[in-house]
Amino acid sequence: MGSATITIWHNEETDSEGRHPAWARGYRATDRLVRVMEDFELTVRDSAGVVEIAEGCFQGASRELGVIPEWTHPVAEHYAREQLRSLSRGDVVVVDGDAVAVDSIGWIPVSTPTA
Repeated sequence: MGSATITIWHNEETDSEGRHPAWARGYRATDRLVRVMEDFELTVRDSAGVVEIAEGCFQGASRELGVIPEWTHPVAEHYAREQLRSLSRGDVVVVDGDAVAVDSIGWIPVSTPTA
């Protein structure tokens, strides 16, 4: 087993009516993001890629401990403890410096967000 350093950003961009446009259109580099998990060490398979790890974080954020893979439980526990919403379209997961955003289907590579 290996490890990966995870940082998760929630997209908090809203329009003039308070809606979250990223949920409909996806991530944009100009969106307002909030870091909800920073430099979190997660134990993963040595051969796990960025998208597989991001998908595990997506599953972990759903907090369904009886359903999700065991290696995602630390993410689920963090999300439950902090009472965070689950990951949605437009949110960003950074795995060892490589960033991907939740899209309508799957993930898209994006630039790593900064504070």
